[in-house]
Amino acid sequence: QARTYEGRLSELNAQLALSQRWGQEQLAALESREEETVVLKVELASLREKYHAKANQVDALLSELDLMEQKCKATANEVEVLRQSLANARSDSSRLHRESELVVSNINHWVKEQKEANEKLGNKIKEQSKQIVHLMAEKDHLQETMEALQRENRKLKAEVDERRIELERFRVSLLAF
Repeated sequence: QARTYEGRLSELNAQLALSQRWGQEQLAALESREEETVVLKVELASLREKYHAKANQVDALLSELDLMEQKCKATANEVEVLRQSLANARSDSSRLHRESELVVSNINHWVKEQKEANEKLGNKIKEQSKQIVHLMAEKDHLQETMEALQRENRKLKAEVDERRIELERFRVSLLAF
């Protein structure tokens, strides 16, 4: 009967060693997952900061675009007023006519420059909007990855806890012999 108990004890010791090794492996995997989660949280925070910075830039650029559009409208109104003044002044003399044409040409050139500047600004805003969309997609992806890792961590923690309980029961049953 002692040999039977010794055999059983050896068997139980082997099972205990296997359980302990498995528990250590699971603990290492859990620690690795937790490290990954921390890295992903840092990346997510960085992406959020970048997103907010880009959103602020877009707001500033939109405000600048609105201001430019207002200036453009005001300039267009000035051009119209000058055109009407030109029509009235044409009857005065050819010199006045040439000077008025020069003024209109300068204003048209300025309006063209403003329009080009507005187009460049609009293109810049579009590009930044694309970047924001990309950052948001990347943020969503990282959020999903982080949530999946957190679920995996909870699962692994539960398994480790379950193994610890089994190990404790096993130890208690060994002590009972």
